[in-house]
Amino acid sequence: MKIRSQLLLVMVISLFFMTSLVTGVQMYTAYNQEKESMHGILQNQALQFSNQVEMWFTLIKQGGHLFVSESFVQNANQKEMQKLLGNMHNELNVFDDLIVAKENGEITNIYPHNPSVIGKSMAGYNYFQTTITSRNAQISKVLLSPTTGKPVIVITQPIIKENGELTGVLLQNIKLDALQDMSEDAKIGQTGQTLVFTSDGKIIVPQNSESSEYISYISGELNDLFKKDLRSMGKFTRENGEAAMVATARVKTPGWGIAVTITQKEVLQGFYDSIKYGVITFCIIFLLISFVSLLIFNKLFRSITTVTKHFTSMNEGNFASAKISEEVIHSAPQELQELCTTFNTMSQTIQNNIDVIQKTNEELMVSEERWQLALQGNNEGIWDWDIKTDQAFFSARVMQMFGYDDVEEFKSMGEWRKRIHPNDFEKIEQFLQDYLAKKTDFFRGEYRFCCKDHSFKWAFVSGQAVWDEQCMPLRVVGSISDITQRKEAEEALHQVHEQLEIKVERRTEDLLAMNEELQAVNKELQYALENLQQTQAQLVHAEKMASLGSLVAGIAHEINTPVGVGVTATSHLQEVTKEFAALYASGDLKRRDLTNYLEDSEEALSIIFSNLERASQLIRSFKQVSADQSSEARRIFNIKQYLNEILLSLQPKIKRTRHKIILKCNESLQIDSFPGAFGQIITNLIMNSLIHAYDPDQEGTLTIAIFQEVETIFLIYSDDGKGMSNEVVAQIFNPFFTTKRGMGGTGLGLYILYNLVKKQFNGTIECESELGKGTKFIIGIPVERETHNDKE
Repeated sequence: MKIRSQLLLVMVISLFFMTSLVTGVQMYTAYNQEKESMHGILQNQALQFSNQVEMWFTLIKQGGHLFVSESFVQNANQKEMQKLLGNMHNELNVFDDLIVAKENGEITNIYPHNPSVIGKSMAGYNYFQTTITSRNAQISKVLLSPTTGKPVIVITQPIIKENGELTGVLLQNIKLDALQDMSEDAKIGQTGQTLVFTSDGKIIVPQNSESSEYISYISGELNDLFKKDLRSMGKFTRENGEAAMVATARVKTPGWGIAVTITQKEVLQGFYDSIKYGVITFCIIFLLISFVSLLIFNKLFRSITTVTKHFTSMNEGNFASAKISEEVIHSAPQELQELCTTFNTMSQTIQNNIDVIQKTNEELMVSEERWQLALQGNNEGIWDWDIKTDQAFFSARVMQMFGYDDVEEFKSMGEWRKRIHPNDFEKIEQFLQDYLAKKTDFFRGEYRFCCKDHSFKWAFVSGQAVWDEQCMPLRVVGSISDITQRKEAEEALHQVHEQLEIKVERRTEDLLAMNEELQAVNKELQYALENLQQTQAQLVHAEKMASLGSLVAGIAHEINTPVGVGVTATSHLQEVTKEFAALYASGDLKRRDLTNYLEDSEEALSIIFSNLERASQLIRSFKQVSADQSSEARRIFNIKQYLNEILLSLQPKIKRTRHKIILKCNESLQIDSFPGAFGQIITNLIMNSLIHAYDPDQEGTLTIAIFQEVETIFLIYSDDGKGMSNEVVAQIFNPFFTTKRGMGGTGLGLYILYNLVKKQFNGTIECESELGKGTKFIIGIPVERETHNDKE
């Protein structure tokens, strides 16, 4: 057979298969579209119908709930209840009958009225007992109506008054005939059918009129399909043997199944009709295309034979002789002229491309040499794996790494995998499979590889896949490097780390033991500190009481003098009076005696009054100062007057010395504060000077200056005594620090003063002193403040 005939036969066969393929694809696409479209319609219809049935039940159930929730229903008598049941029955027209039963099950009302039912008991029905027990609405299984014999379902509603009393139960016996009309509306096509069935397979709709119980069962094939998925698509065979498509859904309340079906014959009837027209159209198109192709082929073939010999020259590599001369081109038809011109252009282009390829090959050789040198410098080799054929290539550098001489040692990836360490094989294989499944963006991993001497070296492998148009991997190309030294260093570092962890753990245990010992010592120190603080508080209190006792002793001594003088004057007056009375009784009383008696009496009374006034003044000052020092009551007081009372109470101490006290204070300056604490500050300052600032019989001046600036009252106390060094000044406010231990100093006076200023007055205190130049205390007390030591 000539090549022309062969080409013609190939062309005809190609056209036939191409046309057949296009037509087949279109028909198959149309079949799937028709099938998928019907699947969607069936599924959507099943869901809509299940929602419709569920809404129908919900409306009935809500209507019953609203009915029993009305107070007039809860309190209705039997006659009123019968009328209410009639209204409800006529309003919805879905009930076989409506029943009201007492809590014990006795039927009191039924509509339509049936005297034979009144008085019967519902206590034997499970759904009734469940309603009484749970006090919630219940739905029964499908039952047969005793009056019509048709399927019904009962919804119970407990009748509960507002006070929580259960007075009865409403039983709604619902006819299922209404579902028949709803299922007819949901039917699809001429052969479509909508089934409603219970969870145990009983068909409720459509009702079987041939059965005495109006109930039949779904086929086992449909039941299995329904049990697999509540919303499933599938196929089953009807009772008449017809193949049908079905979509199922579930009605949540009361748990029924919905099945919407249609025969496959009806679904595919349009597709079968389109096949008939498609075959006819295919034959016509094929004949027309074949005829036109034959004409074009003959014309082109005559032109192509002219240049056949030139292709032979080109095939031999002689591109210069393959060039068609201009004479031949001009003598050929127009189509052949274009073909010859194109041929000459192609011949020249091929020659040029060959030159370029040769030059490119030279450059590639140089580039490959550089690449090989770079890989050797990085201690890396190349691997290439053809996934379909499992053929593998490993460069000479890879072979050298693991001691192999022949590059052909590993011709397949399977042979290479056999030498991967068993403990690393699954991990590196999982990395590769994850990368090929596009779960990861790159392939990298480390594993141990068996060398030729049966030792193992660590290798780091990385690769990049080449993908086809369907994103399927064709081959993987990458590099392999020897990381044995790095792994050995890491292992050594890991061992050092473990040893360090052991040392740290031991050190931690030692520290914990030390911590427990320190906690025990700390508890002992805490206990000692608490005892010390208690002792300190007791000593402070004792110091205050001692100060107060000293004050009492001094006042007692001061009062003793005026009282003693008063007693002496009184005794003298008593003797003078006795003598005067004797003269008066004897009758010897003279005018001179009366004058003398009056003068002596006036003098004695004057002495008595002045001394009693002195004692009274001392007692008043003592009472005020001692009361303030023994309490922490807050009050408004005149500062200068109160200072005079304090100085008066300290007079027994001061008059034993030669010191002079200078007081500088505004007569009208008042403060709302704690006079007791204020007096304690003044007393401690004066007593500190008397004890520490002067030697015995030394004369000195104590100055107290008080003034107010803005909202602060400043107390400046100074003496011209011995003064103190900087080391002593730094410690004077510390408890129990004194320079006169055993000589009247307790070390608590200035400590108490510091705490009063800081804590009770929230003030400031500074001390300035130099040896031989006296001492000065500068105290600042806020005028208005919130106290810290108010009595609770």
